[in-house]
Amino acid sequence: MGLCLIGDERYMGISRLPIFILGMAFAMDWRPVLRPLGKRLLLASSFVLGLVALLLCFSRYQELLYDYGMYWHPFILVTPPLCMFISFLLGKAEKLRALFAPLRAVGQASFEIYLLNIWLVEWAKREKLTGDLPWLGLCLGCILGGILYHLLIRALVSKIQRKNIQQAQGN
Repeated sequence: MGLCLIGDERYMGISRLPIFILGMAFAMDWRPVLRPLGKRLLLASSFVLGLVALLLCFSRYQELLYDYGMYWHPFILVTPPLCMFISFLLGKAEKLRALFAPLRAVGQASFEIYLLNIWLVEWAKREKLTGDLPWLGLCLGCILGGILYHLLIRALVSKIQRKNIQQAQGN
């Protein structure tokens, strides 16, 4: 379906659906199908082939980048191995648990950061905020504010739960 729209602006929207479906297929556990060496070779080959296709288009065939999807199609081959490799590394990094504490804090507060970011970015646009430093400050403020907001909400929920438990035990 996507191929009939090559060169049309609608192509980008339609061509991403098969990429999304293939990405979900790569998330399946392939252990019964491939031995570990075969799996690693397949993933490494996929990664290299995707990067070669992307770099070739950037260096020689730039007309293919936007109109023909070569900005995103190579990521069918690049993203699954990259995600699996990062997961492998993070699994091995259990010994460095304290090093990842800031990242965990940001991950746990991601919804609150998102909520604060929506509001502050719209405010900054309305106020016509310009310059890299103010925007960097806004981003860091969103992260810090979101983490603090998350901690506040967690503390309030914990207090409410303790109060409910005490009331239930008192009855």
